[in-house]
Amino acid sequence: WHHLQATIVRLLENLTRIQRTMENSPPAKKAKLEDGALTGSASAGGGIQAALLAALSGAGGNGNLQDLLKQAMQQMSGSATVEPEVVEDNRRPNREIPEDYPDEYKANAIDIVKLHYASCRKEEKEKECLSEFQHQVFTTDDYVLGYKNLSVDFHYSPQWRVYVDIKHEGEIEEGKMKDTDALSQIRKCQIKPLKDEEFTTEEEVFKNWIDSELKEPLSGTEFGDPYNVLGKTFVMRKHSVGSEKDQMLLCRLECMSLWFIEASSWTSFDDDNFHFYTVHEISKESNSNALIGYLLVYRFTNPFKNSEKPYIFRVCQTVVLPPFKGQGHGRRMFEAVYRDALSCGNILEVNVEDPCLEFVLLRDVLDVVRCIEMGIFMSEEKVKTYDYGIVPAIEMESIRSKTLMTERQIQKVYEMMRTLKLSSSPDDSEKAKGLRIDIKRRLRVEHSEVLDSLQDADQVKEQLRILHADVQDHYNVVAGKVNAIQSKKVST
Repeated sequence: WHHLQATIVRLLENLTRIQRTMENSPPAKKAKLEDGALTGSASAGGGIQAALLAALSGAGGNGNLQDLLKQAMQQMSGSATVEPEVVEDNRRPNREIPEDYPDEYKANAIDIVKLHYASCRKEEKEKECLSEFQHQVFTTDDYVLGYKNLSVDFHYSPQWRVYVDIKHEGEIEEGKMKDTDALSQIRKCQIKPLKDEEFTTEEEVFKNWIDSELKEPLSGTEFGDPYNVLGKTFVMRKHSVGSEKDQMLLCRLECMSLWFIEASSWTSFDDDNFHFYTVHEISKESNSNALIGYLLVYRFTNPFKNSEKPYIFRVCQTVVLPPFKGQGHGRRMFEAVYRDALSCGNILEVNVEDPCLEFVLLRDVLDVVRCIEMGIFMSEEKVKTYDYGIVPAIEMESIRSKTLMTERQIQKVYEMMRTLKLSSSPDDSEKAKGLRIDIKRRLRVEHSEVLDSLQDADQVKEQLRILHADVQDHYNVVAGKVNAIQSKKVST
């Protein structure tokens, strides 16, 4: 709930910027802007910000997003009785399906799609899981119509070539709605435009792929030492986009990303600033391997024009197959990015493009552990104190040169380190109060646009409480995971 509220507050900041743009735009441009979602936003209730904030304040800790948005939209329209339609997501609407359409011929992509992954051991059964974003492959809408008890299974070879197995028990009678060519829909989305490698619908072809790939030498170069997780061995490799083999591999990786990264996009092979890392499970007995995850990085010229460190590494995409999540592979790949960037000597910092919540947590835990190991923020086993809880500019620059963290991440990690120390002395109310005040002070500055637009001091106080609760909840989770990692190291 705290995260939901804080997300809406951040949405309000963006809306504030849009409205400010409208106010300062020429009439023609302003009219064009008003033709979109902000039409009527300044009606009863003092604008979209006031309406949403009023709904937030009235909802307290109970209720859900849909009710909250309905309430806000009613206030914006000045109506307490009309319930406007609430769009739950930004995807295309579903087709209008007749009420008497037989259910057994109406399949939801969420229910019919299964993903299967070949093991590095030929005798081992495929691993199976569900995808997260079927709508990026089935782009007409959420449904596939006209086939009784339809199932669509995507089988991936050790190097992520695809065998599509479509089964059904019959087609609907003539004259009823039916998707005539589901395969062409899949083909369009599962094959990258720059490469023409086809998937197969023949099981024998797929078996031949597996036989050849299990023994096929891996592309790229080995990066770091092999490591063991749950009795299995894994290796990491680094790849450029210069070779034909690595380009084809990246095509397959990005086709896979459609299932797990919303709004996933293709990489341009004309730009050699891209490189990527892959993790493979290996079987020493059979001398075979299977891909289980990847991470894509872009190197660009930094906007600070630092002549000694003119570049920044940006993490663009990362996927670890669901059966291997929670085993530390994503953390190891992100660690590899830091290690690689530090070895280059000309990288100013490492940042992340639009990270999901899972990756935010992974990054925060890793950065706190790194700072503990390097003794950063520590003085005689105590976390340093700074005026107003803000890391000074000189120290910020020193820490960035050692860790390659961004300035914002450095400040967050400092606050997380203070939370970590408090977790071992929860009764220290003075330090807890000091941390809370420092975090709220920072949040007040970061969210000044939306908070300054509020007329009521109580509303400002409430929104700061919401934002702080969201941050503190996350910090507590990070502290718990870091403590678990530290305990594990001590025991081993």
